[in-house]
Parts: sequence; C-alpha cells; structure tokens
Amino acid sequence: MKAIARVAIGMALLAGTAIAYVQANGIPRFEPERVALSVAATPERVARGRRTAGILCAPCHLDRERNAYAGRAMSGAAPQFGVVYSPNITGDRQHGIGEWTDGEIAYLLRTGVARDGRYTPAWMPKFPLLADEDVYDVIAFLRSDDAQVRPAAVPDRPCEPTLLTKAYVTFVAGPLPYPRQPIVAPPPSDRVAYGRYLVTARLDCHGCHSRSFMGVDAMAPEKSVGFLGGGNPMRDARRQRIYGANLTPDATGLGGWSEADFRRAMKLGLRPDGRPLRPPMPLRPELTDDEVSAMWAYLRTVPAIPNAVPTPFPN
Repeated sequence: MKAIARVAIGMALLAGTAIAYVQANGIPRFEPERVALSVAATPERVARGRRTAGILCAPCHLDRERNAYAGRAMSGAAPQFGVVYSPNITGDRQHGIGEWTDGEIAYLLRTGVARDGRYTPAWMPKFPLLADEDVYDVIAFLRSDDAQVRPAAVPDRPCEPTLLTKAYVTFVAGPLPYPRQPIVAPPPSDRVAYGRYLVTARLDCHGCHSRSFMGVDAMAPEKSVGFLGGGNPMRDARRQRIYGANLTPDATGLGGWSEADFRRAMKLGLRPDGRPLRPPMPLRPELTDDEVSAMWAYLRTVPAIPNAVPTPFPN
C-alpha cells in the first residue's frame, strides 16, 4: 500500500508540474526554416488563388462586414479550443502579412509555424499535402491588389486557448514537416484519386468530419481516428453544440444519398430532405460539378463507419 501511495503521489506531482509548465509557457514556439520561394503573381495565378482562398481561407479569415481577410471571431470553434480569433492576413505591414516573404507564407500554410515561431494550434488547418501549384496560387492572391486582401489596419485579437489545447500542442502535436519533394495533384481524369486529393489535401474534410480534432493525422489522413465517420463536437453560430456529419457510405452517413444529393449539399447547403446544413459547415459554390463528382467517387470508396451522429434539429 505504501508503494502504491508513493506512485500515486509521484504521478500527482508529475501531473501538477506538467500543468504548471503548460500554464506558464502557453502555446510553444518553434524555430522556422528559411524557405527560398518567389511566386510569380500572374493574372491567371491570382484568379485561381482567389478561388482557392475562397474555399480554404475565407470561412475563417474573411470579415464579411469589411469584405476583407482581416480576421474575425470564430464563433463556430470547437468548445475544447477556447476563445478563438482568426488573424488578419491582408497586405497590411503592421497588422497583416505585408512584411512576410512568399517562403514564410508557404511555411506557415504547410507546417503551422509563423515567421516569428508562433505555432497555430489545432483550430488552424495545415496543408502539408496541398499541391505546390495550389499553394503558389494562394500566395499570389494574397500578394495581389484584390480588394479583399488590400492592407486593412485591423489589429489581431489574442486567442484564449484552453489548458487542453496548450497541453496537446506542447506534448502531442507540433510542427508538420515541410515537404522536401514537389507535390503534384493527381489528374482530374482519375476521379477517385483526384477526389481523395480534394477531400484530404485541399479541403481538409477529415479535420471536422472524423471523430475529433485531436485524433486527426494530417500527414496520413486515412489514419485519423474515425476517419470521416463524424461525431466531432463543434459549435454553430449561436454557440450551440453541433457534430461533424458522418461522410462514410454507411447507412448512418451518406449511404442513402445520391451524387445529386451530395452536390446540392456542397453547393447549396441543403440536405436531401431540404433541411439546411448548419455552420461551421461552409458552402462550397466555388467547386465545379466535376470536382464534386470526384469527391463523391472517392467518398464511396472509404470504409463505412456506423455512427449515428446526433442531429442539431428538433424532432
């Protein structure tokens, strides 16, 4: 009994020390690598980047009152993260990314580490598998004189991460590796492979639609806990609890849907029965019918997971 008591006391002291360390240090910092990169901001690349940023960045960073990527309160952030604000990513030199190099932007997008070493926790998607051309397009758009990314002198508001978030980033998560080889997207003609790329690498669907943010494997998405099986707790615009939907072909997921149902949900935000999808699920009107079709083709191939996700709608 004395030995058990000593072990219990030791574990309690260790846990207390870890908690005190996390509280004192907060979100850790890391030394960013220097990435030599210069993106040619051609009109064609800027146009593609505007579309891609509208899909990847706008749901979190676009302040719709200003119509600018000046950041905003993230009302739909998962409750376990704390109070979250997205940062200003306009060309403002003081409050935005006007002083950043192309390489620093690419490094943040892929690894989660900012130019000053700040690490963006789990609420900020990382794109380690995004094709190089897609990354370059986004950078070109952010560098452009488009009205949405022109300098906006809007200061960032500090986030208030929970102890769980701080501990997860300190002891479990960390910067993702910056790719050492070129990343090329599959050809759209290979519908399943291209659909997989869209779902896992570009749109990061598994981040919200697997079991939890903490169980997501960014480098090997299919190894995420409960991959695309839903159940991830989040908040809607009214701060009510909502769960990521099951996207697997099980009867509790998309098993009874048609491709037309899926297209309607993605582009119009409507379920097969006419009920609207709830935030934080964004609409994807920018997606082409071919892209939605490729995503559907891939989703039909993933392992089915029986998981009847609670509905946010009254009976």
